[in-house]
Amino acid sequence: MEEKIAFGAFIQKKRHEAGLTQRALAERLHVTESAVSKWERGVSYPDITLVPALCGALDVSERELITASEDFAQRRVEREARTLRRMRKGILMTLNVSYGIALLVCFILTLAGPLPWGVLAVVFASLLTGASLTALPLLLPRNIRAGACWAASSPR
Repeated sequence: MEEKIAFGAFIQKKRHEAGLTQRALAERLHVTESAVSKWERGVSYPDITLVPALCGALDVSERELITASEDFAQRRVEREARTLRRMRKGILMTLNVSYGIALLVCFILTLAGPLPWGVLAVVFASLLTGASLTALPLLLPRNIRAGACWAASSPR
């Protein structure tokens, strides 16, 4: 019985945080207002088929809903993952811009005359090698990156 009361209190707390009335939550879930009231009073549990919709309406994960407690560790992990994705995107953009500027400078110098075409070929090959070692691994999906690293390091 204590679990139902804790579950109901959690739903009520999250509903208030979302700024929803019982009627509004019931309309989103296509249930009656009395059903939401029963959940919050600890009289009954919602149907299992409502869990994904209820989680979406209350902005909680399934784990948080089932345990009736906030999962701060998981939220921290998700926040750190978003930060790392933004950092990866910034690094990739910086590398691509750097390689683009280097290529543009080489072509301008070649067209102006001081650099022979052979030097341009060496610089271009060096830039491609650098890009393949730095930027390309960031573009590949994780499972392909791991496989490529394993294949490159395994003895033949």
